[in-house]
This record gives sequence, C-alpha cells and structure tokens, in this order.
Amino acid sequence: MRFSTKILAIAVFVAVLPMLLQAEIELPLHQKRLSEKVLIVWTCDHMQSIATVALATEKGIVVIETSLIRSHDARIRQMIEKEFGRNDIKYLINTHYHHDHTCGNQIYSDATIVGHNNIPAGMKGELTGDGLVKLVDKFKGMLKDREEALADSEPGSDEHKYFSEFITCLKLAIEELQNGFIPTYPSVMFEKNLTLDM
Repeated sequence: MRFSTKILAIAVFVAVLPMLLQAEIELPLHQKRLSEKVLIVWTCDHMQSIATVALATEKGIVVIETSLIRSHDARIRQMIEKEFGRNDIKYLINTHYHHDHTCGNQIYSDATIVGHNNIPAGMKGELTGDGLVKLVDKFKGMLKDREEALADSEPGSDEHKYFSEFITCLKLAIEELQNGFIPTYPSVMFEKNLTLDM
C-alpha cells in the first residue's frame, strides 16, 4: 500500500510539474489601446521589454517589432488578434536587426516581413553559427550574474522583482535559442524608405 501511494504521489508530481514550470516562466502581459486602431502590447512589470505596436488597417493588421522571446511573441500575437477580433496580419515591420527585436519573427512567418536592407546580414551575424553560440554564451554569463544579484537583493524589493524577471527572461531566451529557433528574415526590404498602402 505504501509503495502504491509513493507511485501515485510521483505520478501527480510529474503531471503537475509542467504547469508549475509554466506558471514560473509566464510573465505578465500588458496592453494599452491608443485608439480603436492602435494597440501596444508588452511583457514584464519590473524590467524593460520591447513593446509591440499593432495597427488595424483596412487591408490587414500591421505589427511593428518582435522581441527576443518567441513564446512572448506568440502570446502577444494572440492578444492582438483577440483585441482586434481578427487575425489577418499582413505585415511585420522590423525596425532593425538586433536579436531583441527580431527573434520573434518566426511567430509571424505567415506574414510579409519588412525591414531595411541591412537586417538579413545583421541577423545572420547574431543569430546563426558562431554568432548564435556567442549570444547564448553571453546570456548564460548574464544569467549567472543576475542570479548572484538576486541572492544579494532584499526579497520583495523592486530590485529583487527586477532580477527575478530578468532571470526568467534569460532562461527562456537560452532555452528557445537552443531549441526550435529558426531565424526568419524580411522578404521585403528597402534602402531609404518604403510606403505600404494599407
């Protein structure tokens, strides 16, 4: 009887573990409507994160900017579609090539991605081969530093909450860059300017 109770306890723990882990890594999602047609969405309460802007137009939704963490971008996309009551995302615009603005492009691979001519080369340098290895190693070093800072901070303080969010983001970024990440490049590019008729 005692053996079967242990097996049951282990089975319950294994079943609940993914939910506990998800609760730990799912950061708050925020939105602000600037108008009927303009929505801003971002994650985190205590650390700065990239904000995504969505514009509801006659010819489809235009999304400006993604982030480093594609699971955040998946949630942001769901919120955009829910808020506008439509899912016709036509364009994703990358403002520049940095990893914290383009790693989420994969979530919008069904849309036309727009950016400057230098974005593909910049992304390749950061997000493939040695560049990707260096980026992940950099994040691992940052993670160690932030974990030490968290241990030295006062529980419940703003500093403690900031480091907790930072650590969560770094863990997610490292995991996602090492598993299933596909750099997704702009297919429409420009040198000086581009007009999108929406």
